Amino acid sequence: MAPGLHIETGPTINLYQQSTSVASPTAENHWRGNNLGAWASPESDRFYDAYAKALEPTERVQAIAGMERTFTQTVGSIPLYFDVVVTAHTGNLEGPVGRETPDSAPDYRNIQLWRWTE
Repeated sequence: MAPGLHIETGPTINLYQQSTSVASPTAENHWRGNNLGAWASPESDRFYDAYAKALEPTERVQAIAGMERTFTQTVGSIPLYFDVVVTAHTGNLEGPVGRETPDSAPDYRNIQLWRWTE
């Protein structure tokens, strides 16, 4: 990661950004940062850099998979709870495509082509 990279705090930070080395609170950054467990992994940081720079959805998904694999193999944390995300859908609507990455917006492209089936 670039030296001096500023990590945003607040609701816009995502879990992957929160788990980077530069997000660890240290004396050098005046104890600012959201990586409160101070878990650090150069391999995970490389995957995050690839994720942050990738434009292609497939590259972003591969980077996410690398971050998740690194995090779980090195036991970056042990979650005490899980956020459940419920996505309601109907089987008789053709056209919408599911999101491929957690931070991608809902895809409403070609909404004029969506149609109800029986």
